[in-house]
Amino acid sequence: MNIAKTLCRAFFYIVFLITMNYVQKSQNDFLLSIFSGFLFADLMTWIIFTVIDIPGCIIGSTIDFFLNIIVLYIAIKIIHIELPKDLGNEAVFFLVFLLTLGLKIFWRKLNRIQSED
Repeated sequence: MNIAKTLCRAFFYIVFLITMNYVQKSQNDFLLSIFSGFLFADLMTWIIFTVIDIPGCIIGSTIDFFLNIIVLYIAIKIIHIELPKDLGNEAVFFLVFLLTLGLKIFWRKLNRIQSED
């Protein structure tokens, strides 16, 4: 179990959620759609990766999984992050979401290939 990696991600999420709170208060829908797309794609990939890694390290993967669920709950219920309502910002959200998702999956696959060699 890599505690340093989990603590680093927890600190990143705290800083990112504070930033999201300020962006949401600024009423800038374009920035909010960029940050929201990144946050939801990042959380989705980490949840998927931790479920895949559960057989390798049960305790570490379970801690990561619950960390992601807690951050998702904070983002949706406490900070009240909402998806953009107009079509242009929805497109930006979707493109940032897919770009982040694709890059993280590509990076993960590349690291798996390098570790197998």
